[in-house]
Amino acid sequence: MKFLTIFILLTNLCFGQTEKKIKSIREKVIFLNDSIQNYKLFEMDGDYGHSGFISPEATTSRFNQHWYNEYFVHYLNNQRNYNEKGLLISEDWFYKDDNLISSYSYNYTEFDSLARIKETNADNTDFITTDLTYNYKNLLRSELTYWSEDSQNFSLKLNEYDESGIKLIKESFFNEEGYDRSNFYSYNNEKNTIIVKEHVPNVWSTYDAKSYYQKPDSIGTYYTKYIKYFDKSSQLIKVLYFSPPSYNSDSKLNRSIFYKYDNSKNIIEQKFIFPYSNEEYIYQKKYDKENKLTWEKDDEGITKEYFYDAKKRIKKLVITNKNGVVEVTFKYRFDKFENWIEQIKIINGIERFIWKREIVYY
Repeated sequence: MKFLTIFILLTNLCFGQTEKKIKSIREKVIFLNDSIQNYKLFEMDGDYGHSGFISPEATTSRFNQHWYNEYFVHYLNNQRNYNEKGLLISEDWFYKDDNLISSYSYNYTEFDSLARIKETNADNTDFITTDLTYNYKNLLRSELTYWSEDSQNFSLKLNEYDESGIKLIKESFFNEEGYDRSNFYSYNNEKNTIIVKEHVPNVWSTYDAKSYYQKPDSIGTYYTKYIKYFDKSSQLIKVLYFSPPSYNSDSKLNRSIFYKYDNSKNIIEQKFIFPYSNEEYIYQKKYDKENKLTWEKDDEGITKEYFYDAKKRIKKLVITNKNGVVEVTFKYRFDKFENWIEQIKIINGIERFIWKREIVYY
């Protein structure tokens, strides 16, 4: 739920330089060529592409990634409402024909942290509610999600912190069947590491010499899930991920990720190493003096160059791959409060997509 909190805060801030308070935003993507629609893997994929509509935060994150970093797009169609503090209080999501998918409402604590999230389906018959509580440092203490009032299905996450109330030391997960798993966090300040171990309440057993299964166990299974390594300036420099033990092997290293930074602490290289296949992937990035991404290259050799206008809004993206070069340009239209109300995405000189927003102010 930490991601959702960040998502709501970023959503509230990405409007412009005006102090005029926003009451609501109605946004929708328009495809200017019927033959070029949202990115899909299969013909039967729906309005929101091969993954469908996932959730407000995941769908918005995926859309933004594709809109600003690719020549293809996914889809958005929603209405968001804000209170006078700028906090998101409700939103509705729609299909392309404007039929409702789901509605969401948000309640907050006196410290403006999320207290309740409620999702209701289109015909208002089913809902999912998440209630959140916090410790005295305003860090998440519990997260309870349940499906409809009469349903027995629920999930519960409990966080425990050290004496400072800041460092997370344990996450416990439960559902309607009882205890599910836990993550334990340990910190080594001398070695600048965080070690996370997982516990599950079962062990591997056998029916016969060829059949294996997991059975409940009072001791269960512990294994190291991942280890994070930091440098002296607290920058993450390496992460080791481990696989859970299986019926015929112990836990083992699954993959490693190494990070390099520039002088402004921007990540300029990520190296992924998979020991079981001897594969290695490298992703590289460059930034300008104002920490705006200007260039990146992935493991397949695809490069992207980013260009910005005087106000540091992206104006052009050049993608070079094995098939050639694609140039993506962006045009903006603003209201009188300097908030953008229209973005046009142009592919190789042809206008393909329009992202429109209708903004209502207090």
